[in-house]
Amino acid sequence: MKPRFGSLLGLLVLALGLSGCAASVTAAKFKDLDVQTRMAEPVFLEPVSLDKRTVWFEVKSTCTEGMDYSPLAGLLAARGYRVVPDPEAAQYQIQITCLYVQRTATAAIDTPIGVPAVLGMTLAGAIAGAALGDFTGFIGGAIGAGVAEVILGALVKSVTYTMVTDVQLSERSAPPVVQEQAATLPQGTQTQVREQVAPQTIQWKHYRNRVTSTATKVNLDF
Repeated sequence: MKPRFGSLLGLLVLALGLSGCAASVTAAKFKDLDVQTRMAEPVFLEPVSLDKRTVWFEVKSTCTEGMDYSPLAGLLAARGYRVVPDPEAAQYQIQITCLYVQRTATAAIDTPIGVPAVLGMTLAGAIAGAALGDFTGFIGGAIGAGVAEVILGALVKSVTYTMVTDVQLSERSAPPVVQEQAATLPQGTQTQVREQVAPQTIQWKHYRNRVTSTATKVNLDF
């Protein structure tokens, strides 16, 4: 006896509700670019007059990914700083080193709703195939819908890039700054060499910080 059409329709609605289509949920949740940046520690600078708001910066990178730092000068200018080519003519010096960029991706099929989505779509395909009235349609619909959900769920991913950057900010100081440097260096497996540089007077106060940035979006490409 063939199932009644009303029963098949009810089961189909239930199966589609169970599936939820993991790819669609992932695409909707991460459709907008979400960028987060966090600095390890705050830095407080002495206030200066507008004519002294000059900055020199350089960027170095150990990252294999290509980085575009050209907007940095415009961002500094938008905040009232004038970029100068000579570090000795600047009130502030910024030295930036990109340490690494890491990519993590989670396919829609690997999310908590991934497996229910596959099962739901398989059931929905089976019910749709059963509506044809034979066992071949039942099996074909189940396999086709299940495979389609797996493929689509694998193609749609929420991708996050994490970038870690070290920054040294140097602020020109009116009174002289006495700088001391000491280091303990390993020499082989059982020896340590201790070095100490004689104190010297400089005109800069140095601040070092680490900045961590993340960017997340569906199928994001660097």
